[in-house]
Amino acid sequence: MIDKYYCLNLVETQNRHEHCKKQFKNLNLDVDFWYTTRRPIMQKIGTQLYGIQTDAYKRLQESNPFTFGAVFSCVFEHYNIIKQAYLRGFHNIVIFEDDIIFRVDSDQWKFCIDHMPIDYNICKFHYTGENVPAFNYQDNIFVQNEERVYSTLAYAISRKGMRAYIYAFENLEIKCADMMFYYVPNKYVNTVKICEPAGFKSAINNRM
Repeated sequence: MIDKYYCLNLVETQNRHEHCKKQFKNLNLDVDFWYTTRRPIMQKIGTQLYGIQTDAYKRLQESNPFTFGAVFSCVFEHYNIIKQAYLRGFHNIVIFEDDIIFRVDSDQWKFCIDHMPIDYNICKFHYTGENVPAFNYQDNIFVQNEERVYSTLAYAISRKGMRAYIYAFENLEIKCADMMFYYVPNKYVNTVKICEPAGFKSAINNRM
């Protein structure tokens, strides 16, 4: 069902790269690493700032806590991955970030993939809270996502989701620095989430 796995990796964090390689090996996953670096926050390309008019970006920077260099680079690269996957004709891809810690084994991960809903746009595999429940096999492990939380740690996106994402990124008022609003429930995308997270964000890895 999954055509390609990607992992977004900051080149400044080589130890995260090695840690992810070990995890992917344990899960029997063939993952392509997508390398990026922390961009200077106000670096310009022509008259635009990575797809945002500079004045608009300045307004976002004043009001939005996510518009700093590392996150800005991260969001922009998610778009690049999704655009490439769409142009390659993929129907379902999974994107990880390099500070993920998995809490499932290979059989449990396969169970998650096999039980993904058919009509999803974005399917979140990670956990954004503090109390992580024990992982159990159950048939209905995905529910409608109602979290008003921005997170791109681990998710699948369908071809329909890719098409909507690319359209939103390239044509709507939603632009690069506020694409976090695309990952929460709204009129542009239908997101589902896993009830018992397959992975979570590592506070230790965040300091790597």
